[in-house]
Amino acid sequence: MKSLVLICTLFLSQASLMAASCYSYDKNGIDIKWTAFKTPKKVGVNGKLPHYTLEGKKKGSSVADLLKGQKIEIALDKVESGDKGRDIKIVKFFFNDLAGDSKIMVTVKDVSKDIITMELMLNGKKKEIPLTYKMDGMKLVATGHMDILDFGMSKQLSAINKACYALHEGKTWSDVSLTLETTLTSCK
Repeated sequence: MKSLVLICTLFLSQASLMAASCYSYDKNGIDIKWTAFKTPKKVGVNGKLPHYTLEGKKKGSSVADLLKGQKIEIALDKVESGDKGRDIKIVKFFFNDLAGDSKIMVTVKDVSKDIITMELMLNGKKKEIPLTYKMDGMKLVATGHMDILDFGMSKQLSAINKACYALHEGKTWSDVSLTLETTLTSCK
């Protein structure tokens, strides 16, 4: 897979955001989505990472206050791409041979006007990944990119490419697009 993905029309939503003085979220209401790429034409394959746990504040005085310091542990024992055979191959050939546990540890390091800086720990390596985020009403959508080679995963990339060689036409890309979505709520 290529991997992951959290949180996070500013002009259109500014009034509703300013009206709230407290924000919260549903810990089960986060979609962690990824798009990996295959074939020389760089065809996207979409999926989700459905198993995660959150650790951090339940409420914050602002979006930044709520998100900063959040920790997400994403289990890599299951992916959902809409194709069960593909899902099995991703777990077996890509995620089962990682250093340490088969999981991604994410910590939100900083939140600025439109950037969420997340530290990802994957395959025993850490890297900060910036995600651009926008609010549409109370819905937060954060998007960004990562390169799995930054996490020392050339062996896993080679294994998934070999397992899917014909379907990928001999090319599996190392970059992955990430999208994290959640709907915040005003708390009293």
